[in-house]
Amino acid sequence: MKGRILILANSSSGLKDFRGELLLRLKKEGFTVYVSVPDQRKVEELEGAGVIVRPVEMNRRGINPLQDLKLYANYRRLLKEVKPDAVLTYTIKPNVYGGFACRRRGIPYLSTVTGLGSAFERKGLLKSLVCFLYRGGLSGAEAVFFQNEENLHIFEELGIRGKRQVLVAGSGVDLKRHVP
Repeated sequence: MKGRILILANSSSGLKDFRGELLLRLKKEGFTVYVSVPDQRKVEELEGAGVIVRPVEMNRRGINPLQDLKLYANYRRLLKEVKPDAVLTYTIKPNVYGGFACRRRGIPYLSTVTGLGSAFERKGLLKSLVCFLYRGGLSGAEAVFFQNEENLHIFEELGIRGKRQVLVAGSGVDLKRHVP
């Protein structure tokens, strides 16, 4: 085996449907692939593809600091147990709290910003807090991938960046499976 890759995401469905090809490619290349998701919807399919699923408790939309602190602690524990060579994170909470946990453990990580969410539509304390958390969570990322130029520019203007920012064409949707 080449090494261990851990993927942190907020949905097994989104991970399977939009990153399934990546998971298969990593397996084909000889990596042991772990994923951590809070739901069970596509777990059997992920496991059937040879992926090791590690569930995590996460309130995907809430802003309860105690629940988020627990998520951070769970990610740290997971990193200690799995000992990944690299971590890939998707969506805000895995990007932020997974990023903090990886930095604390000295594990290289790559983050993908799949969209900005409703916090960026407003001004005020919530947006300031989200920006603060994103700055901390992404600052140690080897690369931060953006799926559209507007999100990349917004993050640059707000001083939210990893070691490199990368604009990618598309989001990994298999157009043969997802016909418009």
